[in-house]
Amino acid sequence: MPFGITSAQEIFHKRINGAFQDLEEVKTDIDDILVWGTNTKEHDERLRKVLNRCYAINLTLNEKKCQFNKEEITYLGHRLTQNGVQPDQEKIKAIAAMPPPEDKKGVERLLATVNYMAKFIPNLSTISEPIRKLLKKEVQFTWEHEQERAFVEIKNALTSEKTLDYFNPNEAITLECDSSQSGLGAVVTQNEKPIAYASRSLSEAETRYAQIEKELLAVVFGLERFENLTYGQHDTVLSDHKPLEAIVNKPICSSPLRLQRMLIRLHKFNITLKYKEGKQMFISDMLSRAYLKEKTRSDEQIEKDIHLFVNQVESCWNVKEYKLRQIEAETAKDSNLQDLRNQILNGFPAKRQNLKKNLHEFYPNSEELSVHGELILKGTKTLIPQSMRKEMLQILHTSHAGIEKSKQRAKESIFGSKVNKDIEDYINRCSVCQTLRNSKQKEPLLPVEVPTLPWNTVGLDVFTLKRHDYLLCVDYYSKYPEVSKLNTKTAQGIIAAIKTILARHGIPCKVIADNMPFNSQEFRKFAKEWDFQISTTSPLHPQANGQVERFVAIIKSAMKKSEDPNIAILQYRNTPITGPKYSPAQLLFSRRLSNNIPTLKMKLKPAIPPKARHDFMARQQKQKLFMIGTLNQAHRTLEKETKSESRSRRSGSKAK
Repeated sequence: MPFGITSAQEIFHKRINGAFQDLEEVKTDIDDILVWGTNTKEHDERLRKVLNRCYAINLTLNEKKCQFNKEEITYLGHRLTQNGVQPDQEKIKAIAAMPPPEDKKGVERLLATVNYMAKFIPNLSTISEPIRKLLKKEVQFTWEHEQERAFVEIKNALTSEKTLDYFNPNEAITLECDSSQSGLGAVVTQNEKPIAYASRSLSEAETRYAQIEKELLAVVFGLERFENLTYGQHDTVLSDHKPLEAIVNKPICSSPLRLQRMLIRLHKFNITLKYKEGKQMFISDMLSRAYLKEKTRSDEQIEKDIHLFVNQVESCWNVKEYKLRQIEAETAKDSNLQDLRNQILNGFPAKRQNLKKNLHEFYPNSEELSVHGELILKGTKTLIPQSMRKEMLQILHTSHAGIEKSKQRAKESIFGSKVNKDIEDYINRCSVCQTLRNSKQKEPLLPVEVPTLPWNTVGLDVFTLKRHDYLLCVDYYSKYPEVSKLNTKTAQGIIAAIKTILARHGIPCKVIADNMPFNSQEFRKFAKEWDFQISTTSPLHPQANGQVERFVAIIKSAMKKSEDPNIAILQYRNTPITGPKYSPAQLLFSRRLSNNIPTLKMKLKPAIPPKARHDFMARQQKQKLFMIGTLNQAHRTLEKETKSESRSRRSGSKAK
């Protein structure tokens, strides 16, 4: 190879490593070959194999540079002994003789030199803190007694006999991680003996993270800093923040925004996260408070990725900018929400009793709450201030859906204190809903078979409202309604309306409808031409098409109650159905429809709902059991009343 090739060293190392990598207990680093054994015999056997390999590949060794039968050696800047790893005494001498720095550049050189030995001294950042202050832009360089004392302590600490244990790849490792208000700490142990230490400071942006976010950041920092030890095996991670145990086992999408990005980074590691009391985590707790100032490229990349991800999510809210700013402004004015915001940033206490009374209701969701700017989020849902609650309830109830459907709709995008109770109270006070409430059904309808595919079976019906005729088309699978205004109720007018609907959604296999006009010769000819089966109900028995009859009542109610029927129907199409928890739009189109409720754009992306048919069938079975139980209870009540009347009649006869 010609001289001056930049990659020469790496290529040489690769060739040497490839030549010896199959030999037991042999390691190479560029032109250094390390051979070891637990006793003289084992050592000599392995050394003989290495020398034979050198002979076989025609590799010449410098005898003067070789060392044999040593109980301790210096290798890669460390002193390897039978008791563990210690600093190289030659390196320590160089540090001990180092003069104090004369400017900020000298401080940077000093810290860069001693940071290499930082893993031998857990509290090095505490000792060096007075010196690190000099690196701040607003601080003028002046070397005073405080810095001189710290400088001497650093040299004394590095010259003491600090020892780390050897890493054993065949034994499990434990990683302790902890976070303070301004730093992260981590220590790797095997059999309760330290292998390596690490710590770093938090950036200005990271100091504003919620406590749970800082704690998970410490876990990510520890696993990635010691990736050469933690990757590819099962690791036990200890944290003094108990909510993390639940967070790592939950779906990523239900976690706060910053946690989502960090949880994704943890996917390549096989870990079991366990809770351990903070008072028992001495080293990692101390490291997080005595952190090192430097940050690696990996740490900076974590911060950059999380910052970009959170800002991307904010930009992906499917809501007008002025509405977001309004929510932020109202949140800033709400004293209760400001207390909650501060609590999220500082961390929730272990017991609910230690919280302010006005925050007790948020305690069950404490591990899911996060702060972004002035917004308070639960996962990807926004907390709506009390001052805007009525406005949001009006939007949710635009279609005048029932209480349960409105609750399901609210769960999609927003949350708040006692939001379910607010929905119940609002709907119960809705004069329109109370006036137009349906009477209770006298007899339960029999469930129909759930189709296997969307738009496979549809139901048709014609209804009249306010002197206008409408065609209603309902998909039996997704419960998605289509409503068309008719110019005429004749077969020709209905066929024209149906054609526009089928052009949008496709031709179904089966259509269920009443007799007239759907059983007419003209409509049957249309069904034959468009190749679908028409199934009509029994005459004078519309209940046989119960699915459509039910939707006629729903659509009529929405059109009567709402000022704008179209927005009401849109809200219904977006409201999750009880059972599968998916909306008709999701079941038919595999996506949500954009509307005027704050929603993440990522939630509007197409996603196929799993097991929807199974959920529908389970819901039908549950309803069937409920109906049977209700009927049995009614029979038992009737039987008791009959017996009571009989006894009364007999008593009356005897008295006579």
